[in-house]
Order: sequence, then C-alpha cells, then structure tokens
Amino acid sequence: MGAHPAAAKPALKTSKLSPRQKIYIGLSGAFGGVLAILADLIQKEQASAVVKVDEALRTTLMLSISPLIVALFLVGFSVALCFVFSVDSSKSAFYRGASILTVLMTLVPYKVPLSIPTTPEQAQPPVQSSFLDHVFVPAVYAQAPAVAQAKFRIDVRLTTSNGKKVPSAIYTLIDPATGATIARSNVQGSEFSFYVTGRDYLLRVEAPNYSIAQRSLNVKSSQTLTIPLSATWMPLAIQRVWRSPS
Repeated sequence: MGAHPAAAKPALKTSKLSPRQKIYIGLSGAFGGVLAILADLIQKEQASAVVKVDEALRTTLMLSISPLIVALFLVGFSVALCFVFSVDSSKSAFYRGASILTVLMTLVPYKVPLSIPTTPEQAQPPVQSSFLDHVFVPAVYAQAPAVAQAKFRIDVRLTTSNGKKVPSAIYTLIDPATGATIARSNVQGSEFSFYVTGRDYLLRVEAPNYSIAQRSLNVKSSQTLTIPLSATWMPLAIQRVWRSPS
C-alpha cells in the first residue's frame, strides 16, 4: 500500500524554503510580534515591555527615540527569530514571533516605582543610580538622605477641552537628564498635590480619553499648575508608543 500523502511530505526547514515561503514565514512572524506587542501595551500599561525597553535605551545609551521606533525594531526582531530558530510552517512562525515578549521580559524585568510623595516627610532627593541600575531598576527616592533639603509643594489642577471632569489620572515624575522614572501615582479626580525637593523634573499626566500631557518643572519654590488636557479618541496604550520622545 502507498504511504499516506500527508505522511509522505517531509517537514521543510527555513533554509530549504522557497523565496515565497520565506516571505510567508516572515509575515507570519511579524504578525505574531505585532499582536504580542499590542497585547502587552493594552494589558500591562506602564509595565509594558515596550515602554521599559524605551526607558532602558534612554537611561543607559542616552538614545532619545520614539517608542514607535522601538516597537518597529521589536517586530523586526520577531521576524529574525523565525530564521534564527528554524520553523517549518506559518503557524510555527506566528508563535515564534509572538515569543518576542518572553525574551524582552527576561532582559528588562519590571519593578514598580515608588509613589509620588504626598507629605513633606516622604519627599527625598532621587538616588544616583549606577549604569546597571538604570537597565533593571527605575530611579527611586532615597530612604535616608545625607543632607536635609527644602521640600516644596506642587498643586496640580487638570482642565479639559470638552469641559468634562477627569475621573482619574496617572502622574509620573521623570528625571529629564536621564529619562528615568522617579515616581508614579494613580490619582482619583482632577486635582493632585505632592512634595518634591528643588531640582528639575518632567511631569507626565495620563488620563483616559485625553492626550498625554507633559510639563517641565524647575522646582525652586512651591507652585500651582493648571494643565490642560485635549480630548482624543486614541487609547493611552497607543499614545505611549506614538508619542514623541521626552
């Protein structure tokens, strides 16, 4: 009896595929990478591997590039995985491309930053992190400063272009010199007060249904800020990738 047709067809490795088959393999790997990256951005928000890779590039190599470029680079890397590790079908290539996030989460694990200080006692100067600390751990506030510094109160009020109230917003304090995250808080309502020591900061405000807003702070005294937010249809997860480098 003749062999079953399916059993008679040997599995093809990437190196033996025709040019058309290689194109299909590459497209399948890219599709898997894109879906994995979108899922990562939507589900993990600030803990997204894409966001952390972007921060690591800024803090270690001082490369201020758009997160969109980082995402495109990762899609290209997911395609390369399909040829570095031989696959024999479009289905295998899809799963290989989607595995890009497993690699990223291993290289750049996420550590939750401290909350933004809401009392003068909590406000301390940021720790001077080492080269490797910037790769794996966001800059945080020191627990025991050597010299006491003046603490200043920052009062923030959010306004909107459509006149609606902001139910909640994520505030992030960033070191403008390195791009490292100093502290982050999720706040209910449209007003927030916090304390910091005198230095330069970048304050980023993210609220659902509004464009991400950034404000440079040169803290030498207490301040009251009014930050306008523009209504948008674009989800915050997409804005974090689409935004310009800070």
